[in-house]
Amino acid sequence: MWLKGPGTGEYDVTFLVYADKDVKINGTYTDEEVDDDDGETYYYTVTINAALKKGWNYLSLAKVISGDRLNNTYTVSQTKPSRVTWKVY
Repeated sequence: MWLKGPGTGEYDVTFLVYADKDVKINGTYTDEEVDDDDGETYYYTVTINAALKKGWNYLSLAKVISGDRLNNTYTVSQTKPSRVTWKVY
């Protein structure tokens, strides 16, 4: 599921992950990317903190809102963003 915040340009992604055993995932990933169109360098930091149980688990990627468009921080956790609701069709 993909959810874009109303008028903010920010987004959250919530998805299901299957684990074949209980597992803890913790860490931080950093990267940078030069945009081919404007030549700007964008910096990314992703932090994950999850304790998955055997079976299906929800994970959410959320952008941490900041005033700086060149520095992007994301968190991956088992906390469902308040803007996300699940609907089964």
